[in-house]
Amino acid sequence: MKSKEQHSILVVDDNEQALALVDEALTSRGYSVTVTSKGTEAIPILDSKKGEAIDLVIIDLVMPDVDGMELAGKILKKRPDIRVLVMSGYADDVVVHGVFESENVDFLAKPFSIRDLFSRVSALLKA
Repeated sequence: MKSKEQHSILVVDDNEQALALVDEALTSRGYSVTVTSKGTEAIPILDSKKGEAIDLVIIDLVMPDVDGMELAGKILKKRPDIRVLVMSGYADDVVVHGVFESENVDFLAKPFSIRDLFSRVSALLKA
């Protein structure tokens, strides 16, 4: 199992404040974090050499340039082994788990505490 320092996380959220908060929190815990505010950049990042090391993708469900569920599906099709954490203030875990029957996918309702973020990330990366 990788240590935190070895785990790489891609965070995709169009809300710059949320993106900065998640980036800062995860970086402070020793994770290697790549961020983008554009959902359309997620697949190219994963396709890049840098993306080979990404273990977890955190995706906002509602973004102006891409549907978060559709993006999660494309990512899982391309990398079935990757972990995905879907965040939203508009949906619930029933919706997410109804679409993705996978232990590699989890849901985090916004607003969330940093403790909840760490808990979900840690659980997904241990799975």
